[in-house]
Amino acid sequence: EDAPRAGLPRVAGVTGETLLVERPPDLEAVRERLTALRRDKGIEAVAIVFMHAYAYDAHEKAVAQVAREVGFQQVTMSSGTLPMVRLVPRGFTATADAYLTPKIQAYLDSFVQGFDSGIGSVDISFMQSDGGLAPAGSFSGFRAVLSGPAGGDIGYAR
Repeated sequence: EDAPRAGLPRVAGVTGETLLVERPPDLEAVRERLTALRRDKGIEAVAIVFMHAYAYDAHEKAVAQVAREVGFQQVTMSSGTLPMVRLVPRGFTATADAYLTPKIQAYLDSFVQGFDSGIGSVDISFMQSDGGLAPAGSFSGFRAVLSGPAGGDIGYAR
């Protein structure tokens, strides 16, 4: 065992492998910064992207919990949105989801309000970017990027 790594905590990754935690997130510092973002900038949505979250998502989950506690309306974790090794695509996807999901939810809410009370008994689905359908309650920003005509073309091609 390497002497510099001897004192590092070991955790189980998502596939069961043993990982070393070099430095856990400072949740109090995160809380202060997120609180300042909400207070000073009025930001309501946040994307959380940690480099190795594809293998160990507990740190993203801890920061997401803090974000919800300080009042962020939309919290997107890269590990829950696109659990893949490549950081940049995962970050782009999580950021798009954090930005788009509140707007899509507002649209869906207004869409449903345009119907009478009987709409509650109807299963409403929307086309996703991959051409599949998602129930209205689980339709999110990253799944909608190519929805509509582009999503229809993808669905037709399959």
